[in-house]
Amino acid sequence: MVDPIYISAGAEKTPQDELIRLARNASGVVRRRVAENPRTPLIALIKLAYDREPDVRIAVCDNVTTPPGLLMLLAGSNCADVRYAIAENSKAPSQILRLLARDENPYVANRAARTLNHQGHCGQVCAA
Repeated sequence: MVDPIYISAGAEKTPQDELIRLARNASGVVRRRVAENPRTPLIALIKLAYDREPDVRIAVCDNVTTPPGLLMLLAGSNCADVRYAIAENSKAPSQILRLLARDENPYVANRAARTLNHQGHCGQVCAA
């Protein structure tokens, strides 16, 4: 049986105040689902961007409504998986992708360069 809280965390019709409350849920799976929901208010996305679980932070990176400033904050994460999630996001701003194309982690750097190339923002970064 599917958990109704999990369903509510991802539902289009869940009120925003409920999504804010669910962003504090003890379950990382529920918090990740809230982070994925495009209706999640910015205040909850900001809280989730600091979550202890990388999967939750990755879901914030993948949310289409996450603003560029929050993606920039996440691009500075000490978790390479979080940075990689942004690097493979074709909707990420080219400025952030250029930063990640110089990442110390070669997988992150390569993925960001490939995403930039896909976006048509090649330049010097893609020549490397």
